[in-house]
Amino acid sequence: MIYESSVENMKLLDLRKDENVKKVLDGFKQVLIEKLKEPDLEWNVQGVLQKAVEAITSGKVGSGNLREVTFSTGQMFSDYCKSLGYEGLMTFEGGEGDDVSNHDTYLIFDPEKAKINQEHKVL
Repeated sequence: MIYESSVENMKLLDLRKDENVKKVLDGFKQVLIEKLKEPDLEWNVQGVLQKAVEAITSGKVGSGNLREVTFSTGQMFSDYCKSLGYEGLMTFEGGEGDDVSNHDTYLIFDPEKAKINQEHKVL
C-alpha cells in the first residue's frame, strides 16, 4: 500500500540542507562519544559508533550522504532529534535500482500526528 498523507503544525528538522545537517551532527557526535564511554558496550556496537564519529569528524557528511552516520545509529539519531524538540525530519533518500532517483523522505516520530488522506494499492 502507498499512503497519501498530510502533516500540519509540526516541528520538522530539515536535513536536506547541509547547514542543518552540520548543526545536528555536531551535537549527535557528543551523544555518540558519551555512548562509547559505557563499560559494557559490545565490540560490534563500539565499532559502529566509532565509524559514525569518524564520519562526522571528517566533515564530509552532508545532506546527500547522511546515511553514512545514521544507517546503523538510526534509533539513537531519532531519539537525539526528538530531544531537540523535533517531531520528525525531512531528508533525501537515494533510489534503488534504475527506476527511482533521489527523493524527499519525511519521517514522523509519532504516526498518530500524520493524517492519512488516501490509500493506494500497489499492483
